[in-house]
Amino acid sequence: QKGWAGRTYVSSDGLAILVGRNKKENLELTMKIARGNDVWLHARGKPSSHVVVIAPQGKSVPLQSLLEAALLVIIMSGGESWGKTEIDYTFRKNVKRIKGSDEVSYVHNKTLLVDPLDEKLRKVLAARVEDSN
Repeated sequence: QKGWAGRTYVSSDGLAILVGRNKKENLELTMKIARGNDVWLHARGKPSSHVVVIAPQGKSVPLQSLLEAALLVIIMSGGESWGKTEIDYTFRKNVKRIKGSDEVSYVHNKTLLVDPLDEKLRKVLAARVEDSN
């Protein structure tokens, strides 16, 4: 993505997955880079990386790309020891910055339960991920 200094990966469906690695990148990614129908992901109830899957114009994001992005939320947040983890996702347009803070709130989310040690998912990710930085 133009102007994005954080990490960028490519899903097995060929979609860009952008990952914030700290509070500054998370806010920049969520509030400046991501657009309305891009899919935003975050670990439920834990501090974690913000991850955005860039949605193709007029299309939805395939489940496989969502699962790969959810695994990146866990890995990039140092959560491999968390066990099965709930990853919330919603459209970027449903994410708002909380006034006067570096935090965000979100609505209309769905939740994926992802095992960070899922070998099949990790293999797909390892084979497909391209890191631009």
